[in-house]
Amino acid sequence: MEKRLENLKEQTKIINICKLALQSGGDIRPLVIPSHETGGDGLTNGNIINVDGKWLLNIRRVAYALFHSEKDQKFPSPWGPLVYFNPEDDITLRTTNYICELNTDNLTMTSWNKVDTSKLDVTPIWEFIGLEDVRLAHWDNTLYQTGVRRDTTPNGEGRMELSTVKKSGCCNWKETQRQRISTPDGKSNAEGGSYCEKNWMPINDLPYHYVKWTNPTEVVKTNPNDGTTEIVAMNTNPGFDTPRDMRGSSNVIRYKNMWVAIIHECDLWYDIDEKKDAVYHHRIVCWDDNWNIIKMSDTFNFMTGQVEFTCGIGLEDGNFLIPFGFQDHSSYILKLPTSVFDFLIGGYMPEETVVTYKENAITNFINDPHNGLTAFNLAEWYFSKGQCSSALGFYSRAAEYSTDENIIYQAVYQMANCLSGLGRRDNAEELMWMKTIEHDPERPEAYLALSRWYSWRNQPNKAYYFASIGMKAKKKGLPMTEHSSYSDKDLEFQYILFSSYDGKYDAKFKLLQDSVNQGADYPWLSYHADKWNIKKNI
Repeated sequence: MEKRLENLKEQTKIINICKLALQSGGDIRPLVIPSHETGGDGLTNGNIINVDGKWLLNIRRVAYALFHSEKDQKFPSPWGPLVYFNPEDDITLRTTNYICELNTDNLTMTSWNKVDTSKLDVTPIWEFIGLEDVRLAHWDNTLYQTGVRRDTTPNGEGRMELSTVKKSGCCNWKETQRQRISTPDGKSNAEGGSYCEKNWMPINDLPYHYVKWTNPTEVVKTNPNDGTTEIVAMNTNPGFDTPRDMRGSSNVIRYKNMWVAIIHECDLWYDIDEKKDAVYHHRIVCWDDNWNIIKMSDTFNFMTGQVEFTCGIGLEDGNFLIPFGFQDHSSYILKLPTSVFDFLIGGYMPEETVVTYKENAITNFINDPHNGLTAFNLAEWYFSKGQCSSALGFYSRAAEYSTDENIIYQAVYQMANCLSGLGRRDNAEELMWMKTIEHDPERPEAYLALSRWYSWRNQPNKAYYFASIGMKAKKKGLPMTEHSSYSDKDLEFQYILFSSYDGKYDAKFKLLQDSVNQGADYPWLSYHADKWNIKKNI
């Protein structure tokens, strides 16, 4: 198995550890909260902890849909390759957190509930709202959410917070106390202190301790009563330098007499038009009891996405449990065998075994993540469940990686459909329909969608204009996703319905007469035929 995994590692270049896990007896499942609760928003950046024998997850819901054009960036949005599609009446980055219970036998959530923060919430005064990238900590028999908050100062100064959360009933969670944590020097940004503190990694078995920085390793302890912080360890680690800053990700746990965590590194840049883009990398880091780094993995990805992130790691019965977010729009829980973990930090795999696992849209994507069709099928699965942010992200990936023009067209079409499903994003939706038309102006489907879009917004002239162009499209009858709701009849109807707004009275009369003569009986046509007193010719 060691040779097989080495070959797989070489083939993937950037390690797809979900694929390694599946081929070594691991498992992966999506973490989905019903869309009637989330509105189809993205779920991402999970954390996990065991409290009194129960596994709890914290999952972050973000109110934006992240659009990220990967690979050759053939299909960037009108605003660039990486865009936060916010509701256009609320241009903020708003976070809501859910605490869920996990059945680790089948990796399914048995309950979920939005954490009620109303007791302590105040009016935000900056545009990043809520407690971001929460890690759960269970210290001194108290459950805490700890993450960064940036909405309490007018310049977005970020500081870690420690929020006490309590459960009532079967699954209701409420924040009862909130403590803002200072830096060790106690200085605010205005006083010369740091601007944004985030991604401190709580140490599960050391109450109120965090790994604040990975290399050099800085370990701090905070006072939960007043939020003051002191440095308890500061070690340089010769031989473990990397080309990028080593930033926190998961919490820190014990494994084989080591402290272990997953950290992240980030490449940020701007393209020729000064549009931001990013690639995230991850590593496993291991420390001894004196907080010296003793082992470190190569960089890896979870599912080969350029933007992936984890806030947690747990250990149970020979498997690591790792929740992670993919492109800020989808959340997963990975069961990673300890044998793979050991392999990643430089160990050896046991004897080779043959492992079978269930094939589905997710595992098919993991095994062939650069195939546009596997991305498209996964997007379709998410869309069917009303998970529009997740679907939009995988449709975008399908468009980037597919070489099939029909798949590409459907993927771009469905990106607009996802924006429609999310709502409150009219400008983005309109431009995405136009982008679909731009990709293949000889196909009629997007013309009908855009004609409807204008008619629903009381713009009949534009509704007629796009329907009339669609009527002339030559590439009709090509396969389309079942989610498109396209039909030639509906396109003709749009053309008939709005032709008089462009002064085409004779043309509208003729089209209505021809339709009635042919026996067309759908309600809107009958309504307009009756209104124009058109009867079937005998």
